Amino acid sequence: MLTYSTRRNMFEKGQTEWRLDGDTFIVRDHKGQETRESLANVTTVRLAFTPTQYQEWRHVMVLGFKDGKKKTVENSNFVGVGSFENRSATYTPFVMAVVDKVKQLSPKAVARTGAGPIFYWTTISILSVAFLMAAVILAIAPMEDISGSVFIKLGILAVTLPVLILWARKSYPRSAELADLSAEALPPAA
Repeated sequence: MLTYSTRRNMFEKGQTEWRLDGDTFIVRDHKGQETRESLANVTTVRLAFTPTQYQEWRHVMVLGFKDGKKKTVENSNFVGVGSFENRSATYTPFVMAVVDKVKQLSPKAVARTGAGPIFYWTTISILSVAFLMAAVILAIAPMEDISGSVFIKLGILAVTLPVLILWARKSYPRSAELADLSAEALPPAA
């Protein structure tokens, strides 16, 4: 039996524990309630890089089951307000073991990497419009009417752009075969 656990947020009094016990995926939430799902019923496996303001290294695995339920496992552990612990050292081996078991029990399951398509394309659209509007305003407005704070904000946007491009590349939604899932979609275990 392989076990992994984290505390997701400050509202959870304890940790959520995920267990791989034979062919069964078991989740015991922070309240002690336990659910069991057969890995033979998995229809989708999604591995994604999903950074947040305080968790630049965050990754998730989302298992979709035939009954429509989803189970999400992430590599971060809540420590305090704005403080999270990176648990990749135990998350990555656990996720690899779950994916290997799904390959055996549910070989027709669809593998996906990256963000969900709706979230990804909505985010890309909003960011594209924002950058396009900034460019249009700069092109139209006379330079003497633009205050210094605008240039500071544009500088911040220019510095942010490479980070956004990296996120866009790493989070691009892709479908694959389970056998093709690679460690590239996971954080380093060390």
